[in-house]
Amino acid sequence: MGYGRLTNFVERQEGAPLNELYREAPLMFCAQPVRFSGTVAVVVIAFILAFSYGWLYYPGLIVSIGGALTLGWWFIDNRFTEVTVTEERIIYKTGIFAKTHVEVERASLRTVRVDQTIIDRIFGCGLLKVFSAGDTPEFEQDGLPEVSRLREALRSPT
Repeated sequence: MGYGRLTNFVERQEGAPLNELYREAPLMFCAQPVRFSGTVAVVVIAFILAFSYGWLYYPGLIVSIGGALTLGWWFIDNRFTEVTVTEERIIYKTGIFAKTHVEVERASLRTVRVDQTIIDRIFGCGLLKVFSAGDTPEFEQDGLPEVSRLREALRSPT
């Protein structure tokens, strides 16, 4: 799928290739740093306690496995979410079993907003909100990497 790298082409409905300007999946840490850090800490601490104290073996193991499964599901869910900016559209795809596919023509965009907290700025990621009409965004996605490249892709002429 090309996560973390710019891929060459995405197919247009007419069949002619269209250059991609940006294509990324959200990063777990950037999307929710407190949740990610907390889950990793719980998994590590529970694992250490499970093997340090005999009476905590089963509870610690259960918590460790539960936390690891939570991180695994979250990772898979992020890999099935993708934002692509092409010369003509912004495409948002998400979902493992039930899919959501949103395409917004760049010509019909009213506002594109990229928000960054201080943690987002440190790690180079951010929240993308795309508006075409009205006050509600067509879609929003947190944790997108390389927002400077995303901004440049959105600023480039259509």
